[in-house]
Amino acid sequence: MVFTVAIFLIAFKAKASVINNEEIGNSYKSKVIESTEFVEEPSLSNFIDNNEDNCKTGYIFIGDSRFVGMNDACGISDTENRFVIAMIGEGYDFLVNTALQEAEDIVNENSDITNWKYIVCLGVNDLYNVNKYIDKYNELKSTVDLVLVSVNPIEYHSSITNENIDEFNNKIKNIEGIQYIDTNYTLCTEGFSTVDGIHYTSDTYKLIYNTINTYLE
Repeated sequence: MVFTVAIFLIAFKAKASVINNEEIGNSYKSKVIESTEFVEEPSLSNFIDNNEDNCKTGYIFIGDSRFVGMNDACGISDTENRFVIAMIGEGYDFLVNTALQEAEDIVNENSDITNWKYIVCLGVNDLYNVNKYIDKYNELKSTVDLVLVSVNPIEYHSSITNENIDEFNNKIKNIEGIQYIDTNYTLCTEGFSTVDGIHYTSDTYKLIYNTINTYLE
């Protein structure tokens, strides 16, 4: 068994998008990224221990600042055969110009892993790119085992509404031949907390991660 070190990209830069990254990014950096303490959840442990194929499958998590925060809270990249490619304030351009190539590099560097899943959660920073996302996902599904995670709800934001998010999710969840994990529904049903209206507390990130693992199982 080969233990690999995950490629974990974090860029702190301002970018014109739906979200004011200067305000959100800085707040997120101080309130969430600096918090790295993780208490292992029993359900996550059971997921890893009870799946014989887990050691043969690699999981690449591709996302924006919310996946950055989830990695900090849950230690995804510290788990065997799990990798995180995530950057604050990013979206479609990051997916096509950076993340997919990084994912390919990870696959090539880990030849002992015979099966790969790409778990992608992007869109909150550029909901207007939904049709581009759909086209790219349709292109990828023939060569990649793609799992899409819903864009999750906000508590408050100056230019994003949960109605906007629901419209985005309703479009991507209907892409034929791609698994869709509706963590948005989980948060809206069980409740969630944020540190700044858009980025979550550690407990909420753990809820999201355990929900993803339940579907992957």
